[in-house]
Amino acid sequence: MRRHQVLLVLLAAVIEVGCVSQRTAGNAQKLCTNADPAWQLLPEPPRNHPELLALPAGDDRLVREVLSAPVRTREVWFSRGADRLMVCHYQEHPTHCPAMTSAEFVRRDGTWEAGAVLGTVCIDID
Repeated sequence: MRRHQVLLVLLAAVIEVGCVSQRTAGNAQKLCTNADPAWQLLPEPPRNHPELLALPAGDDRLVREVLSAPVRTREVWFSRGADRLMVCHYQEHPTHCPAMTSAEFVRRDGTWEAGAVLGTVCIDID
């Protein structure tokens, strides 16, 4: 009897992880790409992600510095064809309004460039 209970608990854990994964993917797609189906969620960061995050963000900072946030965020990557990538940091379980920061990368003539870093911030107004 004990063995069946353990298997049931393990099965429930696997089902919950699958549900959370699907929910997370949906949240990321909605928040980061404005639900644009042309952006495809990547299962893992691209191999060159350290180099992409080290590109200048258009000011005196690097993309990774602009993406840093004072709150805990989740990082996801999207592609839109072979020459466009996007990284997005977002709050996975916000208490109310989620914040998000993203950067798009474009490959031109074999060289990657970073576009503007975009973000949304929620502010409580009393």
